[in-house]
Amino acid sequence: RIRLQGLSLKASNDHRMAMSQALFSLRACDMGAGEVRSVIDNPACVNKSFPEFWHAWEAFADD
Repeated sequence: RIRLQGLSLKASNDHRMAMSQALFSLRACDMGAGEVRSVIDNPACVNKSFPEFWHAWEAFADD
């Protein structure tokens, strides 16, 4: 498995990259949303297409 703990991920202001990196980091680390230790450089860029992404992320990852 790829471990992304402590990794800083560059979304380059691309909402699609930020959302896919979030999902990838969750799967790669086998952790819940509150436990993922990677950092996306601009998480707010998801607001372009899915302003509630991080709220949905928390609900999804906690299930």
